This record gives sequence, C-alpha cells and structure tokens, in this order.
Amino acid sequence: MKGAFEFSGNAMSDPVADLEEKPVKPGKKPLILAVILALGGAGAGFYAVSTGLIPTGEHLANDAHTPNDASDDSHGNTATH
Repeated sequence: MKGAFEFSGNAMSDPVADLEEKPVKPGKKPLILAVILALGGAGAGFYAVSTGLIPTGEHLANDAHTPNDASDDSHGNTATH
C-alpha cells in the first residue's frame, strides 16, 4: 500500500528544479514599440484623411446639395416641354 506522502523525485529545495520552473517574462520593449507605432499610424491616418490624400466620399455628399438645372430631374432625364 502506497502512502499519501510518497516522494516523486522533485524536491522543492532542489535549485535546478527552481530554475527550470520560472517562466521568462518578455521585456517592455515590444509593448512600448507597439504603442509608439499605433500612435504614429493613427496620426498618419488622421493627417491623410484630413488633407484629402484619402478620399472619403465627402465630395459626393456636397454634390447632392447643389441646385440642379430646372430641366434636369437629377436622374439623367431632361424635361421636354
């Protein structure tokens, strides 16, 4: 009959076992680099849209509000009176 406190071979005081169990944490450099790149990308995207380098379709909305010719019904048909 086996006892409840059987020796498994891994002692808690074993210095070699303690070194193998500690996970290696990544440094903070990847996180800082990711934040800097994200902020740079957001700023570049805002600049590109605000200066018109990336068209947003706003010109189409402005064209819809311009007054049409009286003979044009804005569907390409001209009135024939």
